Amino acid sequence: MTIDGITVFSPRMRGWAMAVAFFVLLGFVRQLFLLFACLVLFQRLFAWLGSYLHRHSRLPFNAAVMIVAVVFLTLLIAADYWLFEVLWRHLEQLKMSVLSLIDIVETSAFFQHYFHNTVESGFGSFTAEIKNHALEVFHYAQSIGRGVVYLVIAFILSIVFLLEKDELVLWQARQDANGLIQSWCQFLRFLADAVVVTVRLQITVAVVNTTLTLPILLFLHLPGISALLVLLFISSLVPVVGAVVAGAVIMTIALVTKGLWGLILFIVWTFILHKIESYFLIPRLAARHVALPSFVIIVSLLLFEHLFGILGLFMSFPCLYTLVKINEKIENSMQLV
Repeated sequence: MTIDGITVFSPRMRGWAMAVAFFVLLGFVRQLFLLFACLVLFQRLFAWLGSYLHRHSRLPFNAAVMIVAVVFLTLLIAADYWLFEVLWRHLEQLKMSVLSLIDIVETSAFFQHYFHNTVESGFGSFTAEIKNHALEVFHYAQSIGRGVVYLVIAFILSIVFLLEKDELVLWQARQDANGLIQSWCQFLRFLADAVVVTVRLQITVAVVNTTLTLPILLFLHLPGISALLVLLFISSLVPVVGAVVAGAVIMTIALVTKGLWGLILFIVWTFILHKIESYFLIPRLAARHVALPSFVIIVSLLLFEHLFGILGLFMSFPCLYTLVKINEKIENSMQLV
């Protein structure tokens, strides 16, 4: 925009103004980030399966998507018995296993010698708080109503999106190429790609961490191995800090049951595992999409966690990824000017 020959808003300034507005809006609707993530995952899955069925049959794409959705929904309903009957009983056993691990810590010789006689009240209240929080965690795990609602909405929206994809593409094409709607649609695509990358990355990290840690737990003969493995897998789904939290719990169990040598062994293994994750897994997976220094990722995690709580840990990398892609888009557009 120019006034009397003087440029007031350059394309770069206009692009970053749209980006800032996009992230501000994202901050206001951050509670819907889980819904958006589920929508993206359903849409990508159904689009991939529907395209495969469309290519290998004479069915139209929309019909193929509907068949995939019906089959998926049927399998989901069939899995309800396993989820709410079999898994529910295992969840109760897992809760008792966690509580037994806390009892092992409280009654261990290490605790009795170093803590019980000196800071009994303080540490006792601390372990009592841990027990209460453990019960709260399983209480929240059983209260999955909100997550189920998001899954249902995401399922429906993903089908509607795929069935009306052509109309949406035409609607977007009619928008101003440099306008707000066109830019935000591009930003949403960046964010959707980032969600897929993040989920794939964290699931890979969780599987590798759990698989490689199992032999160490078996070697140490730690109690409650199943509970520790579940804790490690679920915690590893939380970027960066999740594995650290699970590692601290397992280190405590190793210390009070096997002594100092058990603690040292698991510290060494955690260090090796961290190097595998930091220098092999994450770089190889993330480098396919965007290269970010570790310092930037850590600072972003701290900032997002401070602003948005635990949800910020999941929003950090997608927002960073989106920000990098927006910068690339703006710079590429400037080169064309």
